[in-house]
Amino acid sequence: MYRISNNTLVILPYYDLTYQSKVIEKDKKVFITEAPLRVIRENCLHYGSSYEGRKQSVTYHLGYTQKLPIPIHPATLIYAFPTQSPVSYDCIWLFYQGIRGIRPLETNSKTAIQFINGTEFILAQSYHTIHTQFERTGMCKVIFDQLK
Repeated sequence: MYRISNNTLVILPYYDLTYQSKVIEKDKKVFITEAPLRVIRENCLHYGSSYEGRKQSVTYHLGYTQKLPIPIHPATLIYAFPTQSPVSYDCIWLFYQGIRGIRPLETNSKTAIQFINGTEFILAQSYHTIHTQFERTGMCKVIFDQLK
């Protein structure tokens, strides 16, 4: 199973007979056989809690109920957020610590994500949606940092 780390920038679905996910890290790409949500779930368990437990905690502390940011490993500042419903096969997971900036494209109907390694990734989701998710993840990080 792929281990999420501070090098992980994004996990996206990969439409292939062998691989279900493509991971973009700071310095390489990794193809894995598990679907993105399965990778997120397994890493939550590896780092000390279930995915469901992480979701419940975020809802408890912040009141969010949909497209929740997930504190994968708060101790090492690894937080992820989905671009759409996590159960959607097309859902992409972005990692907060790897994002340098977000900007709108084509009258806000698409979004450019600039990663800390200087690369850019274009999303089909609106700037408003992604910016909101990014801000929610920032709030999640602030709350969980205070719980340490």
